[in-house]
Amino acid sequence: MEAAAIVARAFAGRAAIASIKAETRSIPPPLLYDLTELQRHANRLYGLSAQKTLDIAQSLYERHKLISYPRTDSRHLSAAVAATLGDVVAAVGGQYPGLLAPGTGTRPLGRRFVDDARVTDHHAILPTAKSAGEGLTAHEQKIYDLICRRLLAAWHEDYVYSATTVITTITSADEPAIVDHYESRGTAIQKHGWKVLEVGHGKSPAKPRGKAAANETDPGDQALPAGLARGQSQQVLEAKALEKQTRPPPRHTEATLLTAMETAGRTLEEKELSDAMRDLGLGTPATRAQIIETLLRREYTIREGKSLAATDKGIYLISVVHPDVKSPAMTGEWEAKLKRMSRGEGDLPTFMAAIESFVTEVVGRVTGLSPPPAPSPRAGGEKRPPTTSEPPDPRTSPAPCARASPLRPVPLAAHPRVTRPPYLLELRRIAGPPAISLPPLARPLRAPGPPAIPSRPIPRRRRNAVPQPTSSPLLPRPHRAAEPPATSSQPRPRPGPEPSATSLIPPLRPCPDAAPRATSLIPPPQPRVPTTALIPSPRLRLAAPRATMPRPHPRPRLAALLRMAAWIPPP
Repeated sequence: MEAAAIVARAFAGRAAIASIKAETRSIPPPLLYDLTELQRHANRLYGLSAQKTLDIAQSLYERHKLISYPRTDSRHLSAAVAATLGDVVAAVGGQYPGLLAPGTGTRPLGRRFVDDARVTDHHAILPTAKSAGEGLTAHEQKIYDLICRRLLAAWHEDYVYSATTVITTITSADEPAIVDHYESRGTAIQKHGWKVLEVGHGKSPAKPRGKAAANETDPGDQALPAGLARGQSQQVLEAKALEKQTRPPPRHTEATLLTAMETAGRTLEEKELSDAMRDLGLGTPATRAQIIETLLRREYTIREGKSLAATDKGIYLISVVHPDVKSPAMTGEWEAKLKRMSRGEGDLPTFMAAIESFVTEVVGRVTGLSPPPAPSPRAGGEKRPPTTSEPPDPRTSPAPCARASPLRPVPLAAHPRVTRPPYLLELRRIAGPPAISLPPLARPLRAPGPPAIPSRPIPRRRRNAVPQPTSSPLLPRPHRAAEPPATSSQPRPRPGPEPSATSLIPPLRPCPDAAPRATSLIPPPQPRVPTTALIPSPRLRLAAPRATMPRPHPRPRLAALLRMAAWIPPP
């Protein structure tokens, strides 16, 4: 209702100009580029990321030799470098006919650009005296063009414009005591100056820097009618009420984020902290692009067009991080203390003790927080049920030692993880106190052959055990070398030479201070015959390899079949 009443008074009331304020403003040529300013300008004009701009500048420096060192934080030149600018202008000035100011390259630059005291390790980014060829990419050409234009603009005059503010009053016709005030703003360019070298100059009305320049659609940023005077009556042509809502601050682009990282300390209240942060900021020109890329790679932020938006993961991180860690004041405070110590005013042990206390507090707080919720499984994937532990895989986990148990059949279904290729002996460990260390998986045979026959018959049988033949007239009885009993003071001797192709028993590594024991044997599966793994009794001893082989059977194929038949349990 109040807005409608104001609109009604605007049409019915008397309008007159109450005041006119006009002032002339000038903007000097901008300083030369450092890396941060180049990244910010390229993002604003072309939408290039900070990392992309850095890569392009590095290519122009290393590969094409067209610009100076790009990873600089200085925007000034030394006197020695300024003396060489004539050759640089002669190499690049021909690309901009009619846009150069008189004396460009010959007239000395002022202290705004040349100041030895404000040059750090490297001076501002400059083009070199080498002319650009035709081997540049489109993006390289754009970045090189920006650097050349910024240097040539240093010899131009200031950009001059007039800013006019007009206050118009409308007095209500019904109640003369009610007076509404309206403000109108406008600008008029008086001298273009260095703006003629700006990219896109002349395509849109020039705008001053500052808050109005940041808002491209500001309706007050326009030219006002000429001939306005104080007390002049005006006619209201249009008045309307607009219903709007307050909007949150706009999201950061990489350009505004670089500015925030560079000037984060200027929002601090304490002057000493602010001065320290003003010199250092958050990161350095060479690392700020990588910091932004790290946030994107870890999915703390995402790109939405030119803007950067925080993700739930990033918001959660900020919610759990210690307040001092995520505050720029901590960096400024530490830098201020380091500067005082460099002047001999601080104590290093006290400073280090405070840092140790701070780290202890932060770690203690972080370790007490609950972890973030687990992300949902990927599309098409299957979420695994939570498990506390999994049984070890005998193929990959080493079996320290195994104790033989009484003879019992072990079906193959009890080992679902194991795939048994032909002629491959698998050694299964049996739970018990350590005695013999076994390899998790035996090597494949060099030639197919039956398993070795025990050196003596099994003295006793367990229930449900499969009988094994003790001897055969067709099989030669293997010889067993005498083995001394193992004692705590005398370890078992290591096995002899590697067994032959007819033996399936790999070398065993003895464990000290333990009695000799056997291992479990799982023969290779045979077609149409249920296979069973036999675990021998503790009294069973394995045949030791011999240096000499027994006399071969006159019919070796028949002998091999009989050996295999002797180990196959009846169905």
